[in-house]
Amino acid sequence: MPAVINEHTQFLDSDGAPIASGKLYIGTAGSDPKTNTITIYSDKALGTTLANPQTLDSSGRATNKIYVPGVYSIQVDDSTDVQKYQNLQAGEFTTLQPQFQADKDGTNQTSVATATATKVTFSQDRTGAPSFNTSTSIWTPGQIGIVSITAQVWVTVWVDGSRGSVMIYKNGSEHRTRTQSRPGTDNQSFDIHIFDECSATDYYELYFWHNTGADRIISGAAIETLFAGCMVSLKYPE
Repeated sequence: MPAVINEHTQFLDSDGAPIASGKLYIGTAGSDPKTNTITIYSDKALGTTLANPQTLDSSGRATNKIYVPGVYSIQVDDSTDVQKYQNLQAGEFTTLQPQFQADKDGTNQTSVATATATKVTFSQDRTGAPSFNTSTSIWTPGQIGIVSITAQVWVTVWVDGSRGSVMIYKNGSEHRTRTQSRPGTDNQSFDIHIFDECSATDYYELYFWHNTGADRIISGAAIETLFAGCMVSLKYPE
């Protein structure tokens, strides 16, 4: 899906004044947009090209929608060619963004031992993306950037006052942990959410630990136990 800069987007200078009659440059992501311009379009189907740069109107807005095929860089100069704004990483992904939304597809995970970090397994990825391996329950984003990862583990029958830990493993080692003490003996849920910088070869897994003194059961319901994540920004070479 192409990114779009619509005609309602207003570009302002550092004083909050419109960049009237400014020049809007669109370029290669991660590079100077003024010296690395790319083809831009006036239609979603990417069939009709536009001049690059585009000239803004008196209110600092583009005169039409601008469609860009993917991530891009952007720069706005004023009418005297002085740079007023620049963003080297803008837009959206045209290819499948690294992401996953895994669950246990209704199958409980039994014999989750006490005082032991146990890997939580997932047999289904709702996105169908290739970056999550349901055989190993490992997510490998495959790109350099920042990822967002969230997880929830639902344990059936608890021991009052016991602790449970949800752990994100990175490259086979414990990376981030959230430990919570839970009162009562009903079903209990434990969750974690992190942002992390990853390389193209880093991978992530989910583990659970508890100190209830006996084996526990992790619920297999899709709305109760889940593991999900996505790439939220890419990092480009300097």
